[in-house]
Amino acid sequence: MCEIVLEISDITKKFGALVATDSVSLEVKKGEIHALIGPNGAGKTTLVSQIFGDLSPDSGSILLNSRDITKLSVAERSNGGIGRSFQISNVITDFTVLENAIVAEISKSRTGLKFFSPAFQDRGLIAAANKTLGKTNIEHLAQRKVADIGHGERRLLELALALSSDPTLVLLDEPMAGAGPAETKFMTKAISKLREKTSVLLIEHDMDVVFQLADRISVLVEGKIVASGLPDQISQNKRVQEAYLGSTL
Repeated sequence: MCEIVLEISDITKKFGALVATDSVSLEVKKGEIHALIGPNGAGKTTLVSQIFGDLSPDSGSILLNSRDITKLSVAERSNGGIGRSFQISNVITDFTVLENAIVAEISKSRTGLKFFSPAFQDRGLIAAANKTLGKTNIEHLAQRKVADIGHGERRLLELALALSSDPTLVLLDEPMAGAGPAETKFMTKAISKLREKTSVLLIEHDMDVVFQLADRISVLVEGKIVASGLPDQISQNKRVQEAYLGSTL
């Protein structure tokens, strides 16, 4: 029997008359990449924000490793085993790659983001930060300023930071956004390897990437899950094709 890492049950979120997520239920199993796809405005990022704790659902429940986290804060969820990379880059471009990883280590320690300069010289933090960079094989970029590295390398840094706390679940929100063909190919390989370390809930518009990576796919349309299953099942689902304006996935 497969272990369930994330279990979402009947999650609903309204903004006035707009129902952003409408009784959404899905599961992410241990060691799988579960893709969440859907047209723009379907409610995907809103759902991920509820899982991570940026938004509170109006009703429903969220379980992580069988623990109810529905009412926990972002910090409590992060400490409990959730990592996240964002659709829009959230790294500090004026810092080096290593310094960004050190900031992530400081955040984990709950000591606050004070006294950067002494922290950047702390051998323990430097060692831990280099270990974090090794999660996506970017140790060689440690001394480069983030503003000077490529888009794909920056995405790998964001992924490394999301993995810094050894989470049991990583939420990836459009990791291929803005990437060229070579960067997309490299990132696809990096994400595929995550199965060995964690479970992944992936939001991505690039359908080639989705069907390369996903073990299972759920389709969100107007706040509702309209289909969920194996990639072959989703690609042949008529309702899913209609949701994508008649295009064949």
